[in-house]
Amino acid sequence: MAKKEFQAESKKLMDMMINSIYTNKEIFLRELISNASDAIDKLYYKSLTDPSVGMNKGDFRILLTRDKDNRLLTVSDNGIGMTKEELEQNLGTIAHSGSLDFKKDNKDENIDIIGQFGVGFYSAFMVAKKVTVISRVQGADTAWKWESTGVEGYTLTEADKEDVGTEIILVLKDDTDTEYAAKLVSEKGFDEVLLLGGLGGRRVEHTLANLCTGLGLEQRGIRAALQDERSRITFVLPGESRSYPKEEFFYFSAFPMEGRAEGVYEKGSFYELEDAVLTAGYPLGVSNEYAEGSSCITISTRQGALVVVETIAD
Repeated sequence: MAKKEFQAESKKLMDMMINSIYTNKEIFLRELISNASDAIDKLYYKSLTDPSVGMNKGDFRILLTRDKDNRLLTVSDNGIGMTKEELEQNLGTIAHSGSLDFKKDNKDENIDIIGQFGVGFYSAFMVAKKVTVISRVQGADTAWKWESTGVEGYTLTEADKEDVGTEIILVLKDDTDTEYAAKLVSEKGFDEVLLLGGLGGRRVEHTLANLCTGLGLEQRGIRAALQDERSRITFVLPGESRSYPKEEFFYFSAFPMEGRAEGVYEKGSFYELEDAVLTAGYPLGVSNEYAEGSSCITISTRQGALVVVETIAD
């Protein structure tokens, strides 16, 4: 089936929301659970006056399931579900809120509908590369599937689903948040990146991953630096020479980012290097400092990238 396009305004809103509005990625789960809760509230409200619903308050549920091997996360409910038209209206038009419409149509002040804005559902695209929504309403002969990979558009097709309700399946992104941001920086044409908050903390593996991301940016022609309150980390690529003015830093260390670096020259430091070989098994370039009277250190490498760490004195 041909893919349907979002409206131009909707594309802009989705892009802005994914990249700007939510800083905490895990908020997507709150939004999806809120939507599921709304769907259950709607069907429960209907059951109070319509015996054909055939469900009691204790029958409703929201389920979260994961498939770690295939990077899938599913949020399902047995709430009111959505018709083809409602999927088109509620999901095909960003910032349309079915919950808000329901509350306008039902003036009972005791109805508590969480989802007041239609943008929350799209927070799923912060963590997912594809989102599939399969939904069936009570009494319908068929279910409908809404599927999208983001701002490019969506498809809407018939689907098989035995139970009433909605199932949202997220195919999680392969990239880390930082790597995704790095790719976005490259796509947007930036030539320099400063990563703050990417060093230290409780997760050492995150720091190492950020170093890899920084090197990847450099290899794509984007100057990268990682910095916290005490240190700054930069990179020197093969065939490149970089100068480091003293500024507020005192200690100067260089390590082979790719396991081995040859033809390393370091001038202006207390322990100068000349045609040196740095290896991962021996930290020859650690804890150097500026030579007396030196206001700049220059370092180069003939083969193998270097990671340079500048640190403020204790």
